Amino acid sequence: AGPTAFHAVGAIDFDRLEENCRTLQRGGADGIYTTDSDGEFYALELAEFTRLAREFGRIMAGLGMDAQMGVTWINTAGVTDRMKASVDAGFTTVHVALLFIMPLVMADVMRFFDALARAVPAARWGYYAHPSCLPLLKGRELARLAEAFPQHLIGTKLNAYDLPDLTDVFLHAPGLAHFGGERNLFSAGPLGAVGCYRYWINSLPRWARRFNAACLAGDMTLAR
Repeated sequence: AGPTAFHAVGAIDFDRLEENCRTLQRGGADGIYTTDSDGEFYALELAEFTRLAREFGRIMAGLGMDAQMGVTWINTAGVTDRMKASVDAGFTTVHVALLFIMPLVMADVMRFFDALARAVPAARWGYYAHPSCLPLLKGRELARLAEAFPQHLIGTKLNAYDLPDLTDVFLHAPGLAHFGGERNLFSAGPLGAVGCYRYWINSLPRWARRFNAACLAGDMTLAR
């Protein structure tokens, strides 16, 4: 997770953003993403997001690293606008949570993702299971989405799930690339997680890499 740096006046500090990305690369990150909660997506209006996408794309192309952007917003139009800006900047893989102003029913969830697929067909989604964005989709629901949008839904970010829900997800939606979070990678790793969306790497890069490898291998002796 790449934090978005700001000047004291509130503008994005792009020099510091590039410095942060280079620091993450030196720390051993496999890829970098921005504009989730760690990237303070909620503080960026569309014009700022669009410029950030362009500058982040330039930085990541120079570093030769994989990258993603988060596109969560408070309404469907805002999400699709951010998806378009991300794709235009070279990021076809985005991660998106459900609208966080109120819980949705499953019919609304399907309409939401259908609108995204129609508006930005080039985008590929990672579903971000954030505890403020309800409902948290379980295994059968994710399987239903994967069947409905096979060219779009490619993975998940499951940092809000406990062991029973993780097991349900891996059991019923094994075709998606599931990533754990800081709080559950120890459980998600042995179930088949392919990685972790991690912010600890910003301050503890070597430890974070060892812990990540240990969880994915199911062998905590590797973290020593």
